[in-house]
Amino acid sequence: MAEFGRLAETVHGQAAALQRLTQRCFRLVLIHTPRLDATPLILCRIIDEHFDRAPRPAVMIMTHAVEPAEMLAAYDAGADDMISESDLFYPRVVAARIEALLRRLGRRG
Repeated sequence: MAEFGRLAETVHGQAAALQRLTQRCFRLVLIHTPRLDATPLILCRIIDEHFDRAPRPAVMIMTHAVEPAEMLAAYDAGADDMISESDLFYPRVVAARIEALLRRLGRRG
């Protein structure tokens, strides 16, 4: 992932995330949530609305295993990819998925 840079910041809560997104330019937003409830979906929608004219960061959600309907809701809300917490046992796979997402984002714009 060296060619994409390694700057990462951690924030806790939707309000802090939105504030940081307005202060800095990010290529990727990783939302780590124990369950896929309304909060991460709302954050995805807000990111989509806020970045409708500016370069939009890719959005990846990391959560426990979810049902297909919940995954579809996340994609409909604006998530670009999802990672199950069980994927964390394979860090090279997670890194490859992030790199692939950032490559696709680079080709889009």
